Amino acid sequence: MSARTTITVRYKFVDEWHVFQSDQVPGLYVASRDSKAAYEDVGPSIKLLMKLNEGVECDVTPELPFKEFIASLRDADGAIEAPLVMSNKRFVLSGAHA
Repeated sequence: MSARTTITVRYKFVDEWHVFQSDQVPGLYVASRDSKAAYEDVGPSIKLLMKLNEGVECDVTPELPFKEFIASLRDADGAIEAPLVMSNKRFVLSGAHA
């Protein structure tokens, strides 16, 4: 049986690090000074944690492509808000089955 759901991933930027965490996925902590690397590591990390923690195989994709994610962080002048940006991002889990 195929299922689909979304989870909330918190994002913050502090001390030059892009950090992603989620209360819905215990153990999820992705951090990098490279925003694209961090963002792109979230999906594979969730996928691995779902398999290890829950025995569930699934595909994980962000609801927003990376370019839209970065655009959502920019202020009216085009600068990325600093030093601290906090917002929730959603990731889609699909094809989940035990």
